[in-house]
Amino acid sequence: MEITLKGGLGNQLFQIAFAEYVKKNSNNNLEIHLNLNWFQNQSKRKYILEEYYSHNFPKIIKKDKLLDRVLSYRSEYFFSYLAKKKIFLQKNI
Repeated sequence: MEITLKGGLGNQLFQIAFAEYVKKNSNNNLEIHLNLNWFQNQSKRKYILEEYYSHNFPKIIKKDKLLDRVLSYRSEYFFSYLAKKKIFLQKNI
């Protein structure tokens, strides 16, 4: 199983907790890898999880394809834009 880490330290801690939970509940039969590709093209966020939490999961860093880089940048820019403009999708009740 491959778990992609994204975001700041809080998100990284949540995602590694999920990986630990899956590993524990699979009776250690499931091989879990951490995908760190998202951090390759980030200027604001860095992979800093190991400074605060020690784990034994193998890390994967693949060479990103151009499309992956564009989508990663665009989605981050899009959500940042929505937050700045205070535009949020809301359900009508």
